[in-house]
Amino acid sequence: RPLAHNENELLSHFEKAQSYYAVQSYDMAKVYYTKVSNLQFVDDWKEAHRKAIALSLSRLAELDPNQKEIWIQRAASFTPNSLDSSLEWDVR
Repeated sequence: RPLAHNENELLSHFEKAQSYYAVQSYDMAKVYYTKVSNLQFVDDWKEAHRKAIALSLSRLAELDPNQKEIWIQRAASFTPNSLDSSLEWDVR
């Protein structure tokens, strides 16, 4: 279980990132998604937290095209197993 301080920080940054992203304030969203990504290895996160981090890394790949491959690699290496299967595409 993550420390309360770390959990609060992660959730606060993620909420702000999502809010900025929703109103197309992409520069500010990038700032807060980056703050979330910086917490990636700070604690032993629960699955819900890991999903928020993985989504943040994916959003950074979208918002930071110059570093897209790096963000995708970080997201792929951190994505929870249950999220992996939900991201699979049915190409049939």
